Amino acid sequence: MRKRLFPLLAILLILIFALLASACATPIEDIEPPPTSLEEPSDVPPADEESEPGADESIDGDEATNDDKNGDEIIDDENDGVPPHTVTEHCFASGSVTMGYLLYTPQNAIEGMPLIVYLHGGSGKGNDLALLTANDGFPQYLCNGRLGNLPAYVLIPQLPQNYTGWENVTEALLALIGQVTSSCHINAQNVSLTGHSMGGTGVWSLAAASPETFARIAPLSGSVRSAQDQVKPLVSM
Repeated sequence: MRKRLFPLLAILLILIFALLASACATPIEDIEPPPTSLEEPSDVPPADEESEPGADESIDGDEATNDDKNGDEIIDDENDGVPPHTVTEHCFASGSVTMGYLLYTPQNAIEGMPLIVYLHGGSGKGNDLALLTANDGFPQYLCNGRLGNLPAYVLIPQLPQNYTGWENVTEALLALIGQVTSSCHINAQNVSLTGHSMGGTGVWSLAAASPETFARIAPLSGSVRSAQDQVKPLVSM
């Protein structure tokens, strides 16, 4: 029972986390709503203005072709009524560390949005990104659309199999966060860090190593090692 409750509590906390991050966001540009026509439609359209059969289908087909060419790999977005978003797979190398990661891009992404960094638990470790979404939990629900459209970018790195914990790849993680923040034009003052189990332990160690990188942290079911050394740098967060 407790094992089933942990993922549900983690998802609830992360959703609250996303709302807090979104509330602190300061978008650089606004999206203008489409103009509203004031003309009332005619009850009977003129005969010479009737649309050609299949015209709508042709337009839809063109749009689908353009979407196929954008290079984004959509892992899953099957639920009807869920706003479109993309989850793409990437690989990052820094020094001797090479790790894959998933990047969630929200619908209508603009400059200055927040970033949530999620560190997985022990079951996600390896060199196959499919492991990150294999079990019930935040990454799976985020990718399959069950959480709807989160108003933030989400970075989910994968710890390589040959490392025992996130504290072994601190420098590579900080470099990856810096690269994503820059390339996606994210608000660098609104980066949040969370993780579950082994990832929760990694949250403590990564935040203590670079407290200025994160606006807030939410470690879930993680242990604190050398508590005084790890907590002291976080006092000013």
